[in-house]
Amino acid sequence: MPRIARKNINSSYLHVMTQGVNKEYIFNKEEDIKYYISIMHKFIKDYELKIIAYCIMNNHTHMLIKIHNIEELSSYMHKLNMIYSRHYNDKYERVGHVFRDRYKSEEICNEKYYWTCIKYIYDNPVKAGICKKPEEYPWSNYSPIPVEIKEE
Repeated sequence: MPRIARKNINSSYLHVMTQGVNKEYIFNKEEDIKYYISIMHKFIKDYELKIIAYCIMNNHTHMLIKIHNIEELSSYMHKLNMIYSRHYNDKYERVGHVFRDRYKSEEICNEKYYWTCIKYIYDNPVKAGICKKPEEYPWSNYSPIPVEIKEE
């Protein structure tokens, strides 16, 4: 049964998540995370999107993304995860799905939820016991300078 396309959104901001199939590690080495981040940034230029916050963990990712339309986000996430999956399968001589499902997304409906989402994204490695403070984790774009939310 084909998936239903996401069409209706009420916000320009979305919390976007991906996870490894069976919750397995999909970023086994530092170079895997670096590669994912590099293609994240490389392909964002082709779309009308802005990544506000992100954190790449060993078996999942979190991003807060500002969008202009849902089709752009769908295309971006499809391209990003397809290219990473091919790279991962080639590198580790495996076949099959890398990601558990297509990306998940939650609309950010108000400013309080926006800030809660940013905190949640950056606190992921702290809650996992990887570091004591968000700024110690190298695989996020954590910044102690607040990001201003403005709807256009």
